[in-house]
Amino acid sequence: MSLRELSKRAILAGSRRAGVNWCLRTALSHRLLVLCYHSVIPDDCPERPCTKCVVGLGERACYRMRDTIKVGEFRRQLAVICRLFRPVSATDVLDHLERGRPLPLRAVLLTFDDGFRNNLACAAPVMLRMGVPALICVVTDHVGKPELLWPQELDERIFNWNHAKLPMPGGQADVVLSDEPPDRCRVADRIRQFCKRLPNQEKITYLNRLRQDPLSAEEQWIRQLYAFLSWEEIRELDRSGFKIGSHTVTHPILTTLSPAHLAAELRNSKAAIERELQKPCPCLAYPNGGKHDVSPEVVAAARNAGYRMAFNLMGRPNPERLRPLEIERVSMSGKLSEDGLYARLNGLIPWLS
Repeated sequence: MSLRELSKRAILAGSRRAGVNWCLRTALSHRLLVLCYHSVIPDDCPERPCTKCVVGLGERACYRMRDTIKVGEFRRQLAVICRLFRPVSATDVLDHLERGRPLPLRAVLLTFDDGFRNNLACAAPVMLRMGVPALICVVTDHVGKPELLWPQELDERIFNWNHAKLPMPGGQADVVLSDEPPDRCRVADRIRQFCKRLPNQEKITYLNRLRQDPLSAEEQWIRQLYAFLSWEEIRELDRSGFKIGSHTVTHPILTTLSPAHLAAELRNSKAAIERELQKPCPCLAYPNGGKHDVSPEVVAAARNAGYRMAFNLMGRPNPERLRPLEIERVSMSGKLSEDGLYARLNGLIPWLS
């Protein structure tokens, strides 16, 4: 373990024992906490060969499963969340924003991005048993299709690349790619971050260069892990009381799009959900949701598309007076230590940063 990680763990443990978490939770008790999950997987889902690789995660975790959490750990996290906070629904938050209805102290809203089938198979049963509502945001062009989101496809193509040199994006020279899984994870992370800043068409062109070969036999596992909900399964979640929101049509980085393409991604995803569910879709989760992914132009486009509430993923505490189209969320994952979980829930991580 690196000195940096040892120092971080010591700070998180010391802060919890010194009561810093409690003080922050008390100070932020009037502010909405919004958590973002992605994929909840079975406890017996196997780890892959890159398990020992850590790429800026701050925890020991498998890079390819960085946005996943196993059912048992999800259940344990929810138990802590329900003990420290008061779960509310997306409708509760909308009523607060538009009708002035107060939220309880230490209100927390759970959200899920991407629309994976395991949200229904693995996450929903746990939340229903514990009485925890959630907002599930779907990528409408992937609903019911055997495809991968572009970041996961990029990862898998790099992990399975079997040629002497790997093409690089942005006009960079091809590179020799190591066979060692940790090295491939680092390359995949670097390329994925680079592609997020490329104009959308350049990113697609680069992906097409990597599509010269089919994915390996491991494709079956990765597709099972990241299979998308069908519309009937989305309707089942809706009937069970979960709110369905938009995560755009194809999951692009919205700041890389032309104004016309941006408007189409937002309007068409909203229209598809409303057509399939026969009810309004007021909620949007911005893809990626970082500071470079959500601009004033993107927020204005969300407003023009008719969204009444939208969420980024910058990890900061919300102000007491919520900004309806710029609601802050905190990213959640598996492999969090107990001290790491408390720090993330109580607002310590952005304060340390």
